[in-house]
Amino acid sequence: VHIANGMYGMILVEPPGGYPTVSHEYYVMQGELYTSGKYHAPGLQTFDMEKGIDERPTYVVFDGAEGSLVGDKALTAKTGDTIRIFFGNAGPNLDANFHIIGTIFDRVYPEGGTVGPGARADHARAGRWLRDRRAHGRCARDVPHWL
Repeated sequence: VHIANGMYGMILVEPPGGYPTVSHEYYVMQGELYTSGKYHAPGLQTFDMEKGIDERPTYVVFDGAEGSLVGDKALTAKTGDTIRIFFGNAGPNLDANFHIIGTIFDRVYPEGGTVGPGARADHARAGRWLRDRRAHGRCARDVPHWL
């Protein structure tokens, strides 16, 4: 229940010497809120166990808030920028279908690791990803719409 109430976060352990320098680095967490009230109901909203069991979240949010990555708060980059995005999915129920609009990644590191499959002792698939991307201007505009 604590995860469904927003008690989660991302922990990043950098390799010795850190990562290569990039133009922009973003940290994004996806989560779900199962509230007793309806969508946009005012006041304190407690956890709704039935919605949780049925996997029907009232809100699916990024960085803990509805609309946190749209409009003036959208993640942006210019053609030629190198972008690093650390993306986490706290759940507790739904899968993340993270994708970029207007371009593609040239590198993706499943589970946030920089080594290939089988090189680490952990094999859990908890939804953590590290992504690097150089924007090549495949959109009509110079600044791609990222999320």
